[in-house]
Amino acid sequence: MPEKETGMNQFAVLLNRGVWLPPVMLSAVLILASYYNYLLFHTLAELFSIIVGVLMFVVAAYAQKYARDNFIMYLATGYFWVASMDLIHTLIYKGMGIYPVTIANYSTQFWIANRYVEALLLLTAPLFFTRWTHHVSKFVVFGLIAVACYVLIMSGRFPDAYIEGVGLTRFKIISEYVICTILVLALVNMYRFRDRLKQGLFPFLMASIVFTILAEISFTNYIGVYSTANLIGHIFKLFSFWMILYSIVRVSLQDPYQSLGTSRALLKGLRDGIPDLIFYKDMQGVYLGCNQAFCELIGRESESDIIGKTDVDLFNKQQAQFFRDVDQQILQAGAARRNDEWVSYPDGSRRLLDTLKTPFMDSKGGVIGVIGISRDITDNWLAEGKLRKLSQALEQAGEAVMITDRDGGIEYINPAFTRVTGYRADEILGKSLRMLKSDRQNAAFYKGMWRMLARGDQWQGKLVNRKKDGSFYPALLTISPMFDEQGAISNYIGIQQDLSEYEQLEAQFHQSQKMEAVGTLVGGIAHDFNNTLAGITGNLYLAKKAADSLPDVVDRLNSIEELAFRAAGMIQQLLTFSRKGTVQMHPISMPSFLKEVIKLQEVSVPENISLTCQVGDVDLIVNGDINLLQQALINLINNARDAVESVGTPAITVKLDQCSVDEEFLERYPAITSRDVACITISDNGEGMSPEIQKHMFEPFFTTKGVGKGTGLGLAMVYGAIQSHGGAIAVESEEGVGTIVRIYLPLLQSGAAEGVVDDTTGVLGGRGETILLVDDEATVLATGKDVLESLGYNVLTATDGLKAVEQYIARRDEIDLLMLDVVMPHMGGQEALRKIREITPDVRALFVTGYDKNDALVEDGDASPEMVIKKPFSINKLSQAMRALLDN
Repeated sequence: MPEKETGMNQFAVLLNRGVWLPPVMLSAVLILASYYNYLLFHTLAELFSIIVGVLMFVVAAYAQKYARDNFIMYLATGYFWVASMDLIHTLIYKGMGIYPVTIANYSTQFWIANRYVEALLLLTAPLFFTRWTHHVSKFVVFGLIAVACYVLIMSGRFPDAYIEGVGLTRFKIISEYVICTILVLALVNMYRFRDRLKQGLFPFLMASIVFTILAEISFTNYIGVYSTANLIGHIFKLFSFWMILYSIVRVSLQDPYQSLGTSRALLKGLRDGIPDLIFYKDMQGVYLGCNQAFCELIGRESESDIIGKTDVDLFNKQQAQFFRDVDQQILQAGAARRNDEWVSYPDGSRRLLDTLKTPFMDSKGGVIGVIGISRDITDNWLAEGKLRKLSQALEQAGEAVMITDRDGGIEYINPAFTRVTGYRADEILGKSLRMLKSDRQNAAFYKGMWRMLARGDQWQGKLVNRKKDGSFYPALLTISPMFDEQGAISNYIGIQQDLSEYEQLEAQFHQSQKMEAVGTLVGGIAHDFNNTLAGITGNLYLAKKAADSLPDVVDRLNSIEELAFRAAGMIQQLLTFSRKGTVQMHPISMPSFLKEVIKLQEVSVPENISLTCQVGDVDLIVNGDINLLQQALINLINNARDAVESVGTPAITVKLDQCSVDEEFLERYPAITSRDVACITISDNGEGMSPEIQKHMFEPFFTTKGVGKGTGLGLAMVYGAIQSHGGAIAVESEEGVGTIVRIYLPLLQSGAAEGVVDDTTGVLGGRGETILLVDDEATVLATGKDVLESLGYNVLTATDGLKAVEQYIARRDEIDLLMLDVVMPHMGGQEALRKIREITPDVRALFVTGYDKNDALVEDGDASPEMVIKKPFSINKLSQAMRALLDN
């Protein structure tokens, strides 16, 4: 306890023990003074009354915020003004010579007026103290009463109380009896309301009133200032004022401090009885106090061994610095902080403490230090750690977890539940599981589920639930009952896995199966189909040559030839799309490439359709197969052409831009690995597509065109072509508005770029060289022989590899070039070439294949790229390839 509190308490105790000693001593002093000098006696008596009155007010006002006693404050305020009026009575006393008044009546009038005020104060105190709680208004009202008395007396309007040469007036004598009567009534009133007064106050108030009555009775026998009655009256008055003062001091100081001491002792007992560590420090980290548990922690006997010490005195340097840093953070932030601390005990053991520290405030709210409470949680740390891990597992799980009561009311959800359904915890806790129902399952479904759960069995199944935004999502849901200690079902825990991504993967798997089927189908027929086309194109060449004088016939034959090569290109794209074909990648300048593609397409687009190409000045280079990209763009432009057929002002726009993509784009299109891409946009104002059509638009054999107008392979091949280039394709379409297709291709920094393949170079003729033509297809073999002979070559033939080797052995000096099919019965072209190279290592050879075997032939070392030509081929390309081999 602080020294000030201790001193005040001791003072109050001394007052209690020697309650009668001060007034007895003062009475002796007054009696002694009256024998020597009555003026001194009178002055001392009145001075004591004045001091007591002011002291009562000061003590009561100071202790009011602690004692909270309106009765004491009422009395103290009234007695302050009683003391003030006694001061005036003393100052204007005729014998004092202080105030320029020669009439003794004034002093007597103030005396009797003051006694009326005192009597009425004691009478009204029990009545008003509970109703009149505003202390300033009390002070003002009593002050106004005192001022009114002063004005009435000094203006001559107050009744005379003393007449020179006559003595006390009748008014003065009667007033003394009236005042005594009021005081008797005050005694009765105090007795009636004694239960409302604080314990110990009532007897002192009663004694004070009794002494006041005795004093007034003595003053009724007043003869002169030197009379015994006057002396006795002042002594009784002294006792009366002392009793009032003592009661106020007792209630305002002694009793509160005794209660405070009791409370402090109780709090100390509670503090030391708590097993948790309690401590408090000032701003500099000096300990102001602690409980016994803290003392035991650091091996000290009592709190006195801790007070005045710092962490440096009690802990090792590292630990002390840690405590100090935490304290400073709390003081700077002005907020509480909780953390776990490992602390070493004097016996060498280490304990984990859960510590809460908070700023320590004074009565005005200012921070004066830090108070802390620590709990030893070492024994609970495995158990709590396990619970913490389980909690973290639920919170961090990727699956949505919810816990419900027995009736399906939701009590807990984890963050994954919010990610899946869109519902926050505050939106769904306390609600029913019915919020998630999508009506995709009938009542029997849920009835069966709850029947199993009610039996205590686990339920698992696939269902469709509803998100917050109203959309549906497929989920695999597992619900398990939770049991209480009596074995009864208390809750249910549900774990649901969003199957949206799995269904997308499943759809992709089915799509890949379709592509595999397409690849198998195309791969199986490619050889025969290309052989057939090779026969067709060869015969077309011969037919055109024979009909050279018939232009109309040549035009029609050219159209047939174009259709044949388009069919071959379709097979090649399907092979590429199904990942069974070969892509020839080279740097391509996209601006010039697009311009040439548009130039080629202008012929096939009707004149009423506006076909616009917007290409910037920046040269964008991509690595690509020029034929695949050309065919992909042609397909997209043709689709756009078909889409705008019924539009009043049809328009197609092809645009090229350079784009820098962000992380979100790369996540959406994982095939793209470059941040800089070329974006080709093909937009039209046609009829557009519904969302359902957009879902299937890239599937092979899916088409919305009528019979004979579409195969359903165009967009599938476009998709495959872009995928094989490490690019991405995005489609935006709205029915009645139009369609926008964007193709994204990764850019190269630099490189020599190719243009669109130019196949306009003329046919290069032979010079009488002998060609050994080997093919297992009789029609292809016959047609090839006729074509080569028409070019000026001598032709030998063989129907398989074995016969080709025999022919070469027999006539190797005549043969200048081998033309070999790759896949043939008995012996293929590759093996036949190996046999022949054993005879003539530098023999010239050209592989002609209906399969896409270019890479395999090159990788096996049987051919260089210029030694391979695919069926069907244009006679231009064939003649050029032959001449390149023969001339080099």
